[in-house]
Amino acid sequence: MHPSFTHLLIYKCKRDWVKEQLEKPIQEDKQFMFIKDTAMGVDGYYDKLPNIEAKHTFIIRNPHRVVFSARRLLMHLYEHKGDPDDFNLSGDHPFMAWEKLSPDPLFKLWNYVRENIDPNPIVIDADDLQNYPEETLRKYCEAVGIPFKKKYTTWPKSDESLKYFHGALEQMVWGKNEGVYDAAFLSSCILPLTKPLPDKVPEKCEGYAAEFREGYKIMYETRLKPTE
Repeated sequence: MHPSFTHLLIYKCKRDWVKEQLEKPIQEDKQFMFIKDTAMGVDGYYDKLPNIEAKHTFIIRNPHRVVFSARRLLMHLYEHKGDPDDFNLSGDHPFMAWEKLSPDPLFKLWNYVRENIDPNPIVIDADDLQNYPEETLRKYCEAVGIPFKKKYTTWPKSDESLKYFHGALEQMVWGKNEGVYDAAFLSSCILPLTKPLPDKVPEKCEGYAAEFREGYKIMYETRLKPTE
């Protein structure tokens, strides 16, 4: 059997197993369960979404903020030491495997959910969540029928929470070792934004940002509004 076919077969089996686990009843002492994934992670595998009663929630972020985070991560992974503006975020990056993904996977998944599962999924803008954490979480809890608790806005400043995560251990270990989660582990609450929204992005990031602008704009109009 060809190695690549073996890899795809194992990958499919893992997705089947995950779907099966998520469709099991939650523990009797639990009232609800959060399931988190990335749109890129399920792109092309919508048939593997769990068939359960759930409220889909999408967190969006302005592409002009995303490009700087993505560039910083990729520069770190590729050990780019030069001028950040010389780094081509829109170029060929094996780590990201752009060619295997749909254009704007998040917007595509949002449309799929609206057309096939729930016509009114919840959309939360990351800027709103950072600037109005309690207001946003209160409205979110109300929307999904969960009693809001003040403790949802704070947590211990440590990585102890990793012990309670159910997910890809390799991904979590990799992220921790690479410092991807440092800001989260070193925080104890949702921190407000400190940098203004950039009006434009560097030339070599423009292609990346352009791919997500239209989808972001459309989803933003449907977002949960914390101050209204």
